[in-house]
Amino acid sequence: MTAKIFPIIFVVLGLCGCASNDSQNSGDAASPAAVAASDNDLVRLAKGWWGLSPDEFIAKSGLAPGEYSRGPHPADPNTTVVFPLVDKWEPPQLPPLEFDFLDGKGLVKISGFFRQNEGQAAVLAAMVERYGPYQNSSSALNMSAYGWEIDGSLLDVRSILFDIVPATSP
Repeated sequence: MTAKIFPIIFVVLGLCGCASNDSQNSGDAASPAAVAASDNDLVRLAKGWWGLSPDEFIAKSGLAPGEYSRGPHPADPNTTVVFPLVDKWEPPQLPPLEFDFLDGKGLVKISGFFRQNEGQAAVLAAMVERYGPYQNSSSALNMSAYGWEIDGSLLDVRSILFDIVPATSP
């Protein structure tokens, strides 16, 4: 039951972060020197996962049986969701809750909530340290969002959650 509730809450919270027309640039794009080199960087690895089917993603990501749960998205019957049950990727501030696969398009979104003891300010500081200055920001209804484009993926950090989507449609 918990697996069905979280995605619904996530979808509702995600919609709140999308309602903004007020964007600003915090500076230049993250320089290659600002991006930490890591073989387990979730944002950087995503470039090779966009468009993969759930089976292809599971194989390529190295998730073993027992390390994930898989099923239909409760809010969209055309979407399959893979829920990782292990901490496998970096940065630790971005623990993925779900990988969303759209029928005919493959992996289209990675999303998750911040860890319980970390708020947006701490996560934002860690992302700026790791990836450099954010490239865009927006706010609406006392909620702020910050974004980076990194190796073919867009990282969006807001309130208590994050999304990673392809920079271009798969």
